[in-house]
Amino acid sequence: MTKLNKVVTPVKTGVQWFAGYLTRLDSGFRRNDEKVVFRIPCSLVNRSEIGALVLLLVIPLCADAAPLAREGGKLEFVSKQMGVPVKGSFTRFDGDIVIDEKNPANSRATVTVDIDGIDAGSDDANMEVRRKPWFNVKVYPKAEFVSTSVTSAGNNQYRVAGKLTIKGITRDVTVPVAAKKEKGGWLLEGRFTINRLDFNIGEGAWADVSTVANAVEVNFRVTVPASGVK
Repeated sequence: MTKLNKVVTPVKTGVQWFAGYLTRLDSGFRRNDEKVVFRIPCSLVNRSEIGALVLLLVIPLCADAAPLAREGGKLEFVSKQMGVPVKGSFTRFDGDIVIDEKNPANSRATVTVDIDGIDAGSDDANMEVRRKPWFNVKVYPKAEFVSTSVTSAGNNQYRVAGKLTIKGITRDVTVPVAAKKEKGGWLLEGRFTINRLDFNIGEGAWADVSTVANAVEVNFRVTVPASGVK
């Protein structure tokens, strides 16, 4: 009996702690059809304070977030230098996307871009845009987009609002996305424009928009596998 108590007591304590932990995460609850459903952000499972028992309970709740398929994806941009369009791309990016076809408002997306994977068209250009006046890659190696809302515009067209962070500066952006079913998953394509100076991309003399235009067009094509579709 003593050995059994030694096993049951920590398990019981862990469950009680977990229940108390849930009550403190009010923002994690949402109401759906008169039912309260709890969703724990996947990032919480990395916290050292959560023991093995809690991990077993939490991990299944994160399973509906699917990583982007790496094949066929692209993230490109077009800037203008002295009025001439110049194309470039980011060759390394990743993310987790959930698509709720029945209720788009429950969809969400997080996309992270490795800035060091930039291809600006030439070796010299690649070295230049990594420097401090441009992306300052040593200090800000990543850019990130985190959605805050998803709304349907009809005919598989969506508007995804979110926070875009580049060089440590966060701005609100809205991205129009066209969705197409493909092999059980979704093909997502979109195009939007940002102003580079909003993120201090091109400081000092490079802030002159007569040399490099302020507006930069971004276009993307990504695939979300079936595991990310609800």
